[in-house]
Amino acid sequence: MGIRGRLSTMPLGDMLHWIFSSGRTGCLQIEKNRITTAVFFRDGHVIACSSDGPTMLLGQFLVFRGVIDEAALRDAMAVQNKARRMLGEILVDAGAIEDTVLEAAIAAKARETLLSLFEYDDAAFWYEEGLAPGRSVMRIALNGADVEREGKNRRETLRRIRAEFPDLGIVPRKTDRKPDPALLKGFPERRIYEAVDGERSIDNIVLVTHGNEFAVLQRLSSLLAAGVIEVPAAACAREVPSAMSVEAYSGSPETPAARPPSSPAAADADVARRLLEARRLMEQGKHEDALEVLGAAYHQDPSDRQVSELLSSAENALLEELSLAGLPPSKVPVLALSRESVIGAGLSPAEQFLVDTIDGTSDVRSLTWIAPMRVVEVLRALNRLLGRKMIRLEDPVPEPAPAS
Repeated sequence: MGIRGRLSTMPLGDMLHWIFSSGRTGCLQIEKNRITTAVFFRDGHVIACSSDGPTMLLGQFLVFRGVIDEAALRDAMAVQNKARRMLGEILVDAGAIEDTVLEAAIAAKARETLLSLFEYDDAAFWYEEGLAPGRSVMRIALNGADVEREGKNRRETLRRIRAEFPDLGIVPRKTDRKPDPALLKGFPERRIYEAVDGERSIDNIVLVTHGNEFAVLQRLSSLLAAGVIEVPAAACAREVPSAMSVEAYSGSPETPAARPPSSPAAADADVARRLLEARRLMEQGKHEDALEVLGAAYHQDPSDRQVSELLSSAENALLEELSLAGLPPSKVPVLALSRESVIGAGLSPAEQFLVDTIDGTSDVRSLTWIAPMRVVEVLRALNRLLGRKMIRLEDPVPEPAPAS
């Protein structure tokens, strides 16, 4: 049995309640912003979950918690790229992490992956009866009552926090008050406080700390309550939508929000028009432009299979184009301007993260491993920086020959 729909018409809480109360065994997949999360059930209990969201991948999760740093992640990813082994196993073998710490982190990541779904007001979902998790999927044991209770708490907490921070573009700044040491007892808390410099916006802080939006916003809320950071008064006074959707809150830096169609028929016609235009652009080899058009269609209806399939085709075509010509994996991006000179240059959060991360030695492939973004987002941002002549590409420095 298969069920397909959108959370805007069948909320996640209702969907989960049906699965729990009827003792279903199967898999619920939820897709939002090109990120898919799969939750597996047996007899109405959650048994496993997985996500291809960058911040929910093990390496990024460990960096956010301070278990490993970016250099350790890059080295482990280089080994994985050649050996095709599990990242956790590589990190343990390299001495970067202990078995017990890894197991605890995997369990925490699985729980956070599941609860993060309650942040969505709309997304596409598919439920398939009888599907079982693969060997590499994270196991987790949660009963329905716990999930529903914690999910409700997550949504209520997020609504309160979004009233404090109504826009991810807000630039928080430190106050003169010194934080109590207990407030910064954890690595994420310290790292987020350090990242507040009066110049970085919240979406920049999310990227530079390798966290997810909720984890960063929750800690910023604590810092705000303690009076050690503040936000501009104009930002505090902004009206917060009563139904806080992900689109209304964060949107997409690549695709401006469009005015919603006046009727379902108009919406269908609008999507069909965008699909036709995107196909024409792809035939002309204008994959970047096609992605802009398809991004608007996708945000309008994330459950449309034609849109999703054409988006995947356009992304793959652009990745191939950039990898073969514009941004070969082995090339090394180097800043063509000083970091200070690009302040106020209107960079997107992704572009700013890359400008801050580029060190003149990491190649394009390494940056896709380190960045808490999808590969296509990293390459698109690098390509924009290249087009604006803010970076240039150089050949890698040859490794010294081993001593004879």
